[in-house]
Amino acid sequence: MDNIDEKIINNYQRNLPITENSFDVIADDLQIPIDTLLDRIKNLKEHGVISRIGAVFRPNTIGVSTLAAMAVPKDKITKIAKIINKFTEVNHNYQREHRYNLWFVITADSQTNLNKTIDDIKKKTVHSMLVLPMLKEYHIDLGFDLKHNQAKNINTIQETKKIKLNDVQKISIQAIQQGLPIKKKPFKALAKNFNIDEIVLINTLLELQQLYIIRRFGVIIRHHELGYKHNAMWVLNIQDNKVDGVGKKLAKIENVNLCYLRPRISPDWNYNLFCMVHGKNRQNVINLINKIATDYNLNMQDSQILFSTHRFKQKGAFYIKNSSHK
Repeated sequence: MDNIDEKIINNYQRNLPITENSFDVIADDLQIPIDTLLDRIKNLKEHGVISRIGAVFRPNTIGVSTLAAMAVPKDKITKIAKIINKFTEVNHNYQREHRYNLWFVITADSQTNLNKTIDDIKKKTVHSMLVLPMLKEYHIDLGFDLKHNQAKNINTIQETKKIKLNDVQKISIQAIQQGLPIKKKPFKALAKNFNIDEIVLINTLLELQQLYIIRRFGVIIRHHELGYKHNAMWVLNIQDNKVDGVGKKLAKIENVNLCYLRPRISPDWNYNLFCMVHGKNRQNVINLINKIATDYNLNMQDSQILFSTHRFKQKGAFYIKNSSHK
């Protein structure tokens, strides 16, 4: 990657304008022809650095989701992971260092369908699972500042309100959840595919952005391909009357990409605060976590570090299943 590629990746992870000519904004800013920009984006996608360009939705506003975990014998984990990956509702699936060694995220358009998917996965895999829905978010943003010269984007904690979508909003979400086509007029191409007017599509997405349902619009990257090959889920058991204070403090730390509250499930799972920390080598991640624990007096807290050892699946969440379109 050269300097232009780095700018494409680093500078447009959020706040990409939702207009008829979104890619022209980038091309003009970088002072390169639009065709050159599109070729570069296609190349970055082909190499897995860019997952897609589009929307990241705020959890539990247009659908529901949960983290789940299974304890799978090591000799069966690939087989079980493949079964789980076949479910379109599963968007992330990682092997981690723990007795509960398979961790995945399930999304659906309703709690009823989420529960059905959970039951179907249990039946197909013949395994029980921990179901750990998010109870409160303190910080969720998997954007990466490659230059380390931007202030951390702290998400303002707001009450999560699920809205009832109208038909136009549903179609717009169906369209954008798979990402923008890499074309000069991306929204025009997307609108044509989903039988919706381009301006209606753009205005609807802007409305969803204003409602904070779309929390980020821009380049969605894959951290592993950018060199952040070591990620750890740091889980802590924090007293209920103190967890909000700790969560809000950890959310402000630069290297903490995700921080949220999930339920304990006694006696199998005693941790309620989850943090994700990414780094370019394992020891660096361990050092970061140890420093945070020392700085915030968390050394005596019951905690564990679950490093990922294999990525079985990583894609954007599909909250609304695509119906037939052109």
